[in-house]
Amino acid sequence: KIKALASILEDPIDYVYVEFLQLIYMNLIEKDYEKVIEQQLTYREELGEELFNELQHIVYAEHAYAYYFLGRYEEVIDTLKPYKIPSYLNHPLDIARSYRTYAIKALAYFKLGDIENAKREILYAVDGVKQYENLGDKRFILQAYDEIIGGNEDV
Repeated sequence: KIKALASILEDPIDYVYVEFLQLIYMNLIEKDYEKVIEQQLTYREELGEELFNELQHIVYAEHAYAYYFLGRYEEVIDTLKPYKIPSYLNHPLDIARSYRTYAIKALAYFKLGDIENAKREILYAVDGVKQYENLGDKRFILQAYDEIIGGNEDV
């Protein structure tokens, strides 16, 4: 239905929104992580360079999630180096998803034995979602917190 709406509206932003939803679906439902990594954001010319680069952060987040579940922890960290929470987000679901990205980065650091960076990233993620209800991404963040901090009582 969203694809149909995007084709009617003929706005590149709507097409990009469809691409984001497809990435999320492939990660969470299909768990086809290799396919997620292959996907790149399109419509660069139509969006313009500035907007394209801003929206690219959402793709980085989904790629990093896929890399994490493939056990490619260094690639998680490399992918998320330029990541920042987009300034245009205002819905709790979108904001929580963005903070989930910091939890993924924390878990990657943790798996690589870099406890200091893991703690820094997970504390930032937990702080970012503390005011939200029990959303799926918040649960993911809290589970990551338990894994990282729970095993390191000397925090």
